[in-house]
Amino acid sequence: MSDRKQINKYYPPDYDPSKGSLNTFVGQHPLRERANKLHLGILVVRFEMPYNVWCEHCNAHIGKGVRYNAQKRQIGTYYSTKVWEFSMPCHLCHGLLVVRTDPKNADYVMHAGVRRQAVADDAEEAGVLRFRDEDHRDKLQNDVMYRLEHRERDRTEAKKDEPRVLQLQRLNKRLSADSEYDVKRAMRNALWARKRSAHKKQRVARKHKLGDLVLTTPHPDDVAASKAMRFKAIRKASSSRRERRDRRMAAAFGVDSERTIRRAENNDNDDDGAKKQQETTKEKTKKQKKKQKKKHRKKNKKQEDEQLQPASSSSNASTAVVAAAYLSSSSSDGDDDGND
Repeated sequence: MSDRKQINKYYPPDYDPSKGSLNTFVGQHPLRERANKLHLGILVVRFEMPYNVWCEHCNAHIGKGVRYNAQKRQIGTYYSTKVWEFSMPCHLCHGLLVVRTDPKNADYVMHAGVRRQAVADDAEEAGVLRFRDEDHRDKLQNDVMYRLEHRERDRTEAKKDEPRVLQLQRLNKRLSADSEYDVKRAMRNALWARKRSAHKKQRVARKHKLGDLVLTTPHPDDVAASKAMRFKAIRKASSSRRERRDRRMAAAFGVDSERTIRRAENNDNDDDGAKKQQETTKEKTKKQKKKQKKKHRKKNKKQEDEQLQPASSSSNASTAVVAAAYLSSSSSDGDDDGND
């Protein structure tokens, strides 16, 4: 919700740009509820616990990285660096936890309501090189017995750490020789290569309708194993295996097993069903042929009727002409008789 409020672009109808920004017109701070106590020098920020700590109010353990809405305020300065204080309630007992910055030691100070968990830093467990402090170097120079005790151990540790030291030296030399632009360009190229491969996998997943499932790059061993794999008809192999076993049992005991009898019955039923299906298909084909013959007869009859229609019209016209001629001749004969 806070993100939605920060990007809200609604302008009311009575907004006047001459009066300033939208926040000024509405009469609120751009940080909204986080800046309610800004006149007291307090700003609400998102604070992440820097270490594993114990709450002194409820004796509960708070892990590193747990986040709180903390009130941030300045309580002093170390030279020109500001010293900040973060106060927040415990999420378990609502007790007040106060943490301050320590610019002098580049660290945090657990000021009130919380204590830091004591953890012994071991270089071997962390996987980093362990450097000797000044006291150790002074003892090696001044104390003969201490030097004898640690000489052999230091030699073995030096031999073990020598490859890593040489690798770090080469890396430092290469980075110092290259310009800052080249180093950043190499980092950007590697980043974009990873992004392109990820986009390509997503396109392949969308093409095959796999949803959110992203395909991994195939390993050469997997490709070779898939090419060498051959599939067989499992049903046929299993049925033939069962038939051989039934034949061996029949030969050994002289009788057919129940499975063979049941299989024979099923085969008979399948044959009957196949015969019925063939008969039905034959009947369907006969019916279709009869329908086609009827259609063909109707079509031929219609064509014959169309051919006979013009002939009948011509015969009717000829009879009409003959009748007219007969009438005219009969009328002329009557006139001749009257004249006589």
